Amino acid sequence: MTSSKSGLDGDCGHSNRIGAWFVVVQELFYWILISGMASAVIAVSASSAQLGGVARSSFDSWSLLAAIAVATFVLLWTVRSKLGAKIFGALFALAIFSGVFTAASVLFGLGAAIIVLAAAVLLYYNNPRVAVFDLILSFGLAGIAASIGFGFRPAALLVVLAALSVYDIAAVYLTGHMVKLGKALLRRKVFFAMILPERPRGLLCRLGGVRPGTDFVFLGTGDLVLPALLVSSAAASGGLAAAASVAAGAALGLAATHAIFVTQRIRKPMAALPPIAAGAILGYAIATLMA
Repeated sequence: MTSSKSGLDGDCGHSNRIGAWFVVVQELFYWILISGMASAVIAVSASSAQLGGVARSSFDSWSLLAAIAVATFVLLWTVRSKLGAKIFGALFALAIFSGVFTAASVLFGLGAAIIVLAAAVLLYYNNPRVAVFDLILSFGLAGIAASIGFGFRPAALLVVLAALSVYDIAAVYLTGHMVKLGKALLRRKVFFAMILPERPRGLLCRLGGVRPGTDFVFLGTGDLVLPALLVSSAAASGGLAAAASVAAGAALGLAATHAIFVTQRIRKPMAALPPIAAGAILGYAIATLMA
């Protein structure tokens, strides 16, 4: 889900605001970083039948959909209290750190991975700058996408992306519960999203200064990690060319999402996954036809 608010809040206000083009540049940069690192992890691990203890093709679409459904239910239940949201936020951080360690250990070796993980933990819990937070999130999502995507065949993930795109539309436009959830998490300073400022100065804002009502766009981590799963699976089954095709398609979907978002007369939260997923699926179809 993509959302935005405009306003002024401390040193994260909107003076010298640049706006839409700067946000889309960040979105594409982080997407290239996530999909590129995930593909690199898969490429380095290509000779192994396992990645992070996950065997190739060990999952099906229903197992992932069930896991997401349970996680969503627990989040909706716990977010009603500040303590519950913080606990779920801690579990989210644990998943991100696991992803950081997985990616770093595959790409740089165990010793370097320990150093990278320690640095990520220290920065994450020390009120980091927005840019640092987003980079940590990108590294973690890449590791998660590689380790989980490795365990799926692409066909299973096509089903997952299609099903969750329909759910995203219903959750944002029909029931609205994802919009309420996102706002509740932001109020409690629990960020399950990339934080994208509308001006370069916002990159240097402390995470503690990011509040609802300031000039930031929030792109949900699910809108990035789910297409990245297909990138990783395509890399494992069809090589880097197939992964690049999926990533390029998703990038077009991401750009289309942003174009739709900024052309709204009144900016409202929108379901970001459907166009991104559609682009990723199109990219996979092209890669399959060209194979």
